[in-house]
Amino acid sequence: MSRQRRQHVGMTLLEVLVAMTILAIGVVGIIGTLAAAQRAQRVSEEYTVAATLAQHVLTNLRQTPTLAAGDLSGSLEDAAVGYRWQAQVTDSDITGLLRVQLTIQWGPEVHPQAYEVCSYLRPVAAPTTTAETTTTPSSTTGGMP
Repeated sequence: MSRQRRQHVGMTLLEVLVAMTILAIGVVGIIGTLAAAQRAQRVSEEYTVAATLAQHVLTNLRQTPTLAAGDLSGSLEDAAVGYRWQAQVTDSDITGLLRVQLTIQWGPEVHPQAYEVCSYLRPVAAPTTTAETTTTPSSTTGGMP
């Protein structure tokens, strides 16, 4: 008598477990990748905001008639919550230009994130005030000149 082997129509429990394990590893990998992409997008957005704010601060410094060597700082709460700036203004080797080392910071005070930029600015001349004079036409008497 010969034994006939039954043909397997379905999957065994072991095959199902192996397939589920492979699927779970793939899903965890995809979720990890999405989380890392979201973190990278957030960091990129923060640095983009910092670069835009740095340009804004440098424009304001450039238009300051009393800009001189020294340390400056300020808050950028009106433009972006949690951002602040510090600038070290020093004389440069180039006549008429000031070197500005600008740092935009955000995040906790203990270990903040920072974006740094160095620029050279030519301070605008202070506006000169001239006395306004008004002239009145003089009249001549007695004919034409």
